[in-house]
Amino acid sequence: MNPDHLPKLHWLANKVVSEILKDKNFKVFTPDVQQIGNIMDHVIRSADRAELVVADTTGNNPNVLYEIAILDAMGRACVLVKQNKNEGVEQVESQADENRKENDKMAFDRAQYRYFSVTTGETDQAIEKLRDVIEDTLKRQEESQIQENPLTNFFRAPLNSMAPTRGLVTGYFDNFIMPTLKGKVTEGPPFCVGADDLSLEIVIPNKVRLANRSRVERLKVKKIILPVTLEADGREVKAFVWNPELSGNHDIALLDIPTALVQLEENVRMRLGLQDLNVDADDYKLLEKDEIKQFLRYLKHKINENIRDVNIERRLKVLMVDECRNPGMFDI
Repeated sequence: MNPDHLPKLHWLANKVVSEILKDKNFKVFTPDVQQIGNIMDHVIRSADRAELVVADTTGNNPNVLYEIAILDAMGRACVLVKQNKNEGVEQVESQADENRKENDKMAFDRAQYRYFSVTTGETDQAIEKLRDVIEDTLKRQEESQIQENPLTNFFRAPLNSMAPTRGLVTGYFDNFIMPTLKGKVTEGPPFCVGADDLSLEIVIPNKVRLANRSRVERLKVKKIILPVTLEADGREVKAFVWNPELSGNHDIALLDIPTALVQLEENVRMRLGLQDLNVDADDYKLLEKDEIKQFLRYLKHKINENIRDVNIERRLKVLMVDECRNPGMFDI
């Protein structure tokens, strides 16, 4: 945010990135916007909320490199850019110019990862160079792929979600999903007793509190879902089956609503830094959506690791509530 560099930063944001994203309903801004309070609080808050960060590393500013490390720990999508001067005409470089270029080499930690050089003021050229990488990065976000950086490559997960979310997913997959897919129904509605090759649908609500046990119990009382018991590897597993009379689909399928999702509310609390939660606040909804997205990301990753086991590809579906057999199931 050096005053001498701000015009270049504004050009990159307002002429290049905004143009690339103009049809995608994004708000593009630079960190020098006026905010009350500590500027680093604003920068870190913005980094935590951002779908995409374009980092201008021209000059290897220590603040920028520090903020990139924060983004790496968060697993946030970050496109690195360096700006070159538009010299206009060919000229003999001075020793100072050579030293400047030497000092502006990408930092060692990041040199092995992709970054993109653009010429300041050459708007069309910059758009052409950055359009594909920005769109590809956003596509990776939509597909719940982990963004590559030194930390995620080492830990295979962003630091801010590695312990709580990945642990929840691992326990849920190993202790429920796999035994259920291997199990045989021993108790439940007559139409499914004895079945041992049923599909399993995991229904993810759009709000974490909808996954609590009282909500699931209410669905059971309303007979939208029916309880079943399966025998798998010498142990019993409790699950549910869709009530075909209420789902409108007479294909027999097991289902589950991961009650472990309610634990993600504590993650939201930590990220907000608040003791009292307002679940209707925009900031809460934004972080809640992100926590659910991270849960889905690791669940899909775990599924892909075991894709050849017990016909997972054919028998297991992970669905948001609006994609499932009874989209209005929680409207009770």
